Amino acid sequence: KTAALTNLDFTTAFTAPGQRKDLRLALEAARAVEVPMPVTTQTELALSRLIGSGLDQGRDFSTLILIAARDASLALEPTAET
Repeated sequence: KTAALTNLDFTTAFTAPGQRKDLRLALEAARAVEVPMPVTTQTELALSRLIGSGLDQGRDFSTLILIAARDASLALEPTAET
């Protein structure tokens, strides 16, 4: 995904809602056997923030980078392909 991310190309390969659904299923299975999954929990939270913000707008889940940039007060610009 490096080229897509550096060019801010968020063509959908997997949507944020789809990714979050799968993470929630994994977290449910982990809870059933009492296995903590802190990174997965934080990722599900990040996807929920993304979906709630509307920045994903049906695009690829990699739009998470937009939330990170916003949180850091950064403006992202696409780079030219080499």
